[in-house]
Amino acid sequence: MQEEIKSFVVRTLRDEMQIPLERTDDGTPLGADGWDLESLALVELTTRVEHEYGVSYPDEVFEQLAKATLGEFVADVSRRRAQASHPG
Repeated sequence: MQEEIKSFVVRTLRDEMQIPLERTDDGTPLGADGWDLESLALVELTTRVEHEYGVSYPDEVFEQLAKATLGEFVADVSRRRAQASHPG
């Protein structure tokens, strides 16, 4: 599942959001020193991820997401998806 999520994130950023990506390894930061995604790009990306995978991201997590790597974000999406599928 994590490879599918990673592919979706990379494809969304590169093809749909027109963000040039030089690196796509798990250690690539979403924010500074990596893809340098600004807050609006993070909001757009998470909105697309929410719709695709049925997860939810509250507004207060965006600062943390800017510090996350691709691998950390993908793992978080996967975890949230599992929790949404099995609440409680």
